[in-house]
Amino acid sequence: MNVWIIQCNCMKYVTNYFVKGQLLKIFITFPDPHFKNSVKRRRIINPHFAAMYVYLLKPGEGMLYTASDVKELFDWNTQKRMPDNYTDDYLNIVMFKTEEAKKVDREQRQKWGACYRRRIEEPF
Repeated sequence: MNVWIIQCNCMKYVTNYFVKGQLLKIFITFPDPHFKNSVKRRRIINPHFAAMYVYLLKPGEGMLYTASDVKELFDWNTQKRMPDNYTDDYLNIVMFKTEEAKKVDREQRQKWGACYRRRIEEPF
């Protein structure tokens, strides 16, 4: 298994590291919710960045995984996702094995998770 962890401002630089369709999985765990309307554009999942994730994920195979302890953010992020009964090892890791997930468990807060599959592009 190849794993690469980059600590950077992905909102600015992620396309400098990867090419179109290169990634099989993207994990976004417990991001800041940015509740105010004036800063919602800073959310790591928003329409602009969703287009970037689609660009980077491999068509038909790429998956985006999210986890949050903020129900409102989760609902906002999950308008188009895999079915509620979908699960796999990676979603379980995001929800239960990351440091952020363990912190949420210690604080006895509820959490939610979702994943999305990159669709195969339809010809015009």
